[in-house]
Amino acid sequence: SSLGQGGWSCVSFVEPYMDIRKTTARLAKYQPNLAEPLLAGLSPLVEVLLGKPLDKTQQCSDWRARPLHHMQVEYAATDAYCLLAMADELCLRCESADSSIETAIDFRSTLYKVLVVNPRRKHTRRGRRKEKKERKEEVNTTVVPWRIPASIEDVKFLCAEMVEGLARQLRLCGIDAESGHGKSIYTLAQKAEAEGRVLLTQDRTAASGRYTRSVYYVFSQRKQEQLQEILQQFELMVPEARLLSRCVHCNGRLHENPLTPSEAEQLPQDLPPKVFEDHQEFWCCERCSHVYWEGSAYRRAFAQFSGQVQRACM
Repeated sequence: SSLGQGGWSCVSFVEPYMDIRKTTARLAKYQPNLAEPLLAGLSPLVEVLLGKPLDKTQQCSDWRARPLHHMQVEYAATDAYCLLAMADELCLRCESADSSIETAIDFRSTLYKVLVVNPRRKHTRRGRRKEKKERKEEVNTTVVPWRIPASIEDVKFLCAEMVEGLARQLRLCGIDAESGHGKSIYTLAQKAEAEGRVLLTQDRTAASGRYTRSVYYVFSQRKQEQLQEILQQFELMVPEARLLSRCVHCNGRLHENPLTPSEAEQLPQDLPPKVFEDHQEFWCCERCSHVYWEGSAYRRAFAQFSGQVQRACM
């Protein structure tokens, strides 16, 4: 976890330290070729200082998957190790720059010093439970824009991109859950405030209430466990009649009355003719017109999901 971003690293603080960006910005006054790479990002700056660019391909890969791919491990190590080489190069350049420059100090004697181990990091089972409880108390002071317990009709969520799978699970329960795919956390916070939604996220900075108080930090990693967490934390009871009443693609409501095969054929969704021959009832989304029908495994899947939801609501 990164320091200063709400992460829970085993390192509490590092002091003293060198801020690569600020040091480069000061040095750019004397070496103008550093100005443009500084604005462009880390990789161009690495290329100017060290002669080779930093490959950032793995930056947007799935870092929650385990085990990590060896390319992810190599990227993480290189991303950190290159900072040490950059610090050495900046020290040399500072020493050769104008003697009045503020950063021309002896970094070598102060740069790589004490890492203070966070005393909260215990390896006992009791310590881990206590720490997890402290985390929940710290980040989740959610202001809910509806009464608790609430009717499913009154509940509205907005899922950040990192918990997008949870949005689909909530929609399967008939709960209004919009998705924030591709939008910044600040934009999502504004949308949540405007529409009376609770923002669900795994961004600790957002969960601290920096952008909105109507925000909840999702601790669970698997989407089924996330659904259980939300139903329990917000004390939601899901009637069986509400299951599968929303479109999992767009969050729109499904028409209550089923369509006949001839009516469904008129919709823009391109389906094989055999589907209309084998099924007599179809349900259409009011928003995106996506068509649903009861497939061969519907009854088993419905019973399984219904049981999962009922257990979570107990």
